[in-house]
Amino acid sequence: MKQETDRLSAVIWDIDGTLLNTRGGIVAAYRHTLDKYGVRYDDREEELAKLIGPTPQEIFKTRFGVAPDQVQKYASEFREYYRTEELGNAEIYDGMEAVLSSIQSAGIPQFVVTNKRQDYAEEILEIFGLKAFFLKVYGTDGNSSRSKSQLLGLCLEENWVESDRAFFIGDTGGDRDAAQKNGVRFIGVNYGFGFSNIAGYADRSADIADLLGL
Repeated sequence: MKQETDRLSAVIWDIDGTLLNTRGGIVAAYRHTLDKYGVRYDDREEELAKLIGPTPQEIFKTRFGVAPDQVQKYASEFREYYRTEELGNAEIYDGMEAVLSSIQSAGIPQFVVTNKRQDYAEEILEIFGLKAFFLKVYGTDGNSSRSKSQLLGLCLEENWVESDRAFFIGDTGGDRDAAQKNGVRFIGVNYGFGFSNIAGYADRSADIADLLGL
């Protein structure tokens, strides 16, 4: 177990569905935006929760058929409402702080890579007392001009992280794809918004420490 820990150069985290259960706030922001612009949608909580993960630009374009020249307007409305009204509508997954602390105590650098806008990501981590665990946070700009894969690559490059000695932890296929494209090992979690009951993935926060060999 200790040998695996010694080989780690970094642990990189997704936020939504991985560090924090942000379902309530994100769903509320999508409801607000879709209602404001008169878009028809399935109002069931479980269906709206499926929107979590990709950038809002991608969601409005691919799931709701919003015209390309209108996508940014919808995304800006979503993000502004989310930040001003719903950013604190979340909770830390049970046991997560202990996992982050154990990684930090082992001297392993930790980073965040997320589809959240950069300033929102830093703010929500500050709200929940998690920001001090991470050396740097990588989020999108207002136009979501970088994909999660590109953000992960930037994280590796800027911090001289050897990809084959790093882990990316996330809850969706998009997170897994980003890890694979960058040659980073991946730990999936079954408790978030994407994966469910996948063998070998973490069913709870404490399982992540075990999978890292801590």
